[in-house]
Amino acid sequence: ECLADGIGPVVRYLIRVIIPVWTVVVYLALYGGSKLLLPLLNKAAWEWPKTVNSAAQVWQALYISIVLVAFLPFQCYDHPNGDSSVTEFPEVICGEGDHGAMVGLGVLFIVVYGVGFFGLCLWANITAPRMSLLRPTFTLYTRFLFYRFRSDTWYWGSVLMVRSFLIAMVPIVSPDNGNVQVLMLICIVGVFMLLQSHVLPWKTYLLNVSDTAVLLMLLLIAGAASAFTRQVDASSGFTTFILLTFSAGFLTVLCVLGYGVAGACSVARGKPKPVDDNLEKTQADLVHCVKSLSLLTNENVARLLSELGYFDKLAVRKFLGIMSHELQMGIRSSSKRISVSAGNMQDVRSQLQRSMTGSTGNVRNVHTGDVANASSAAHLRTVDVVTTEGIVTAVEL
Repeated sequence: ECLADGIGPVVRYLIRVIIPVWTVVVYLALYGGSKLLLPLLNKAAWEWPKTVNSAAQVWQALYISIVLVAFLPFQCYDHPNGDSSVTEFPEVICGEGDHGAMVGLGVLFIVVYGVGFFGLCLWANITAPRMSLLRPTFTLYTRFLFYRFRSDTWYWGSVLMVRSFLIAMVPIVSPDNGNVQVLMLICIVGVFMLLQSHVLPWKTYLLNVSDTAVLLMLLLIAGAASAFTRQVDASSGFTTFILLTFSAGFLTVLCVLGYGVAGACSVARGKPKPVDDNLEKTQADLVHCVKSLSLLTNENVARLLSELGYFDKLAVRKFLGIMSHELQMGIRSSSKRISVSAGNMQDVRSQLQRSMTGSTGNVRNVHTGDVANASSAAHLRTVDVVTTEGIVTAVEL
């Protein structure tokens, strides 16, 4: 604050809000320096796609802080005389003097940071299945979005940014009413904690537990903070907000129950379940994967399995357990029963293990082409590819 003496509020706000720009400038300077100096030391210079990925990783990590700073001009608290001031800059009266310039800067950086950067990340998530096949360098530019999550939840980076944006908006909604802010924070964190617990998007078990624990702690802190907020009159709109919140929750539960009842009635009337509609495609994919992966050696299968994350390996084991049990007990097909002898169970489990590896996308062109004979291949090279089922590692034979 000593350095800020004599500097106006607009300049102080501008200095804070352009800090993310300086991160990009630093990375550009390091990239240029590596191009000039590292070749002189016989070392490889920085690659442009990886430089962009690193800078974007910093922006995503600081996304909630960036948006919070951009929203500062919109956080006004009331005075007894009817005026209001910016919470972070009390000397600025909202709607007068420097506040207009601060609001203009805030809108600009919200568009650039909050909306623009998020829009680019969302576009990258949506187009990832197609762009990763058309442009091999796509995954290098956007690795910061995908590498932390499981292959079938490659989109979770955008979900985290939505969560951060909503949390950053809490302080500007009814700044004088802490009860509304606490309730909004509890609703946002509670919804995303349920999603996190259901999807388990992170690659490792510890990260999933940690993220859920952090969200739970936020809920507990917000609940404890509600005891220290001042009481407000019902006329302030707090009651209306509570009614709307609980009404939305009740309607959500009602819709879920209605969907479940409708599905049960549909099955009772003899209509196929949604999963049965794609039974032929699932069967064809499974058979094709088994045939394709049976060409790989045991060493190659072991390598592919070792590259899977914790929850992917858990899914493989669960699938193998279900199929092994069904094959041992016999698979019911119409009125006939197909059984597998105990002597062949090891081969069946091996094939199922390979098929499950293929279902996560570890074999190139699993759905569109044949796989070359792996026994003639001396080495395997893996390439990240994003499909509609998730980010996968394709094996080039």
